[in-house]
Amino acid sequence: MEPKLTRGPVVGEVTAWANDVKGVEEMPTQPAQTPVMNSSQLAIIQGKTPKNYIKQRQGRGGKMLDYVEVGYVVQVLNEAFNFMWDFEVADQGVGKDQVWVKGILRIHITPEFSIKKSAFGGSEIKKWAAGIKVGSAMDIGDDLKAAAADALKKAASLVGVAGDVYYPQMDRLDEETAQISEADLATVLQKNKIFAMAVQIGNSAEEYKEKVKADFKLQSFNDLTKAQASQVIEQLNQEIAETF
Repeated sequence: MEPKLTRGPVVGEVTAWANDVKGVEEMPTQPAQTPVMNSSQLAIIQGKTPKNYIKQRQGRGGKMLDYVEVGYVVQVLNEAFNFMWDFEVADQGVGKDQVWVKGILRIHITPEFSIKKSAFGGSEIKKWAAGIKVGSAMDIGDDLKAAAADALKKAASLVGVAGDVYYPQMDRLDEETAQISEADLATVLQKNKIFAMAVQIGNSAEEYKEKVKADFKLQSFNDLTKAQASQVIEQLNQEIAETF
């Protein structure tokens, strides 16, 4: 009985088989999906801000603006990400009347992946209005801390924290920029008169400046308008008349 012969692959068949194998080896792998926040985290950071956390301050031109304090932002970040976030001051500067800070917020979704948002924050430099230190800064460190808090709030708003509070303000801020001019703000003469009259009734200029900011909900005393300054001067005149 003759042995049964088997046919080996011809050259063309070997080439085709090799090409098939090569094609399998070079098939591109599916890219790994970027980790995202889960539904619970999204619900926390994008949820409606409770009314009791929303504060108001007076912007330029006397318009009221909503805001939240930095403590609320920290609370939301801690609740959503179980304390797995950090904030870094990447740069800072001190000007004549204001300080600024560039902050970076990092939210750690996994050990290998973080969401990073950066923002600038600023704060007015608080200065002594009387005494031997008149005109000098009271505490630059406190001013920088306020600027850092402002930067954190802005960075957190970019991922949705208090977004319902801040983003509706954008149109109003643009409107302020377009309509408010230096001519609407209190003059140096008005400010100096307020300080001098405040001293007459037993207040320091710096103390009365803070009172005015609180009364009109101003972020900066420099946002005081001419009309508001006139109201303050009229009130001081009445207090002086009653005192003397």
